[in-house]
Amino acid sequence: MCGAPVVLNMVTSSTSLTNQPLEKPVQFLAAGAPVLTPLLLRSESLGFRVTHCYGLTETAGFIVLCSWKPPWDALMRQRQGVRTIGVMDMDVVDPERETRVEKDGSSLGEIVIKGGQVMLGYLKDPTATSSCMRGDDWFYTGDAGVVHPEGYLEIKDRSKDVIISGRENISSAEVEFILYSNPAVKEATVVARPDEFWGDTLCLLGFKEELPRTSTGKIKKFVLREIAKALG
Repeated sequence: MCGAPVVLNMVTSSTSLTNQPLEKPVQFLAAGAPVLTPLLLRSESLGFRVTHCYGLTETAGFIVLCSWKPPWDALMRQRQGVRTIGVMDMDVVDPERETRVEKDGSSLGEIVIKGGQVMLGYLKDPTATSSCMRGDDWFYTGDAGVVHPEGYLEIKDRSKDVIISGRENISSAEVEFILYSNPAVKEATVVARPDEFWGDTLCLLGFKEELPRTSTGKIKKFVLREIAKALG
């Protein structure tokens, strides 16, 4: 099977499945958003073997795969992985200086891709093309991530979803990771709320129903930012 984490969440939340785990393991290829540890642990306890991958429409499918090793714990398996054979190069860079960040698992930068799978540009939109295709055919994805010492990529957020509060960069995904560690939390997210003093502050939103999502299961954070702004 393959799908976004929201699909995996719906399947593993089924009462028929929680009462009786799968008889045989089912491989699940997850993309579109990180699979947080609580969901990963629940899925594996029911018989799913979850593998992360990462890609974009502009790269004609997934280009990064988490080739994980059995001794790894759930936290390490949240990483998106290493580049596939069709990708010439992949890196995480400081978008302003265009220099590589340290491979320490904490230095945040923008994910950039180069290779035959990357698009030539957006049709009849040279402005959008020039904003993301830079230098020697590097594609700037708009995704923020880190690189771990062993070379594995981990996505932290969309660059536009990183919250800057008091000149500190805060990954909304990392805060959401803490939220979902509480078994009582099923649907919640974090967005920026404008603040006169801090610039932005964290706004935690929870819903009785499902979060607003796109047809592919991604959270519509642009909608939630407007809700947070209206809260004052």
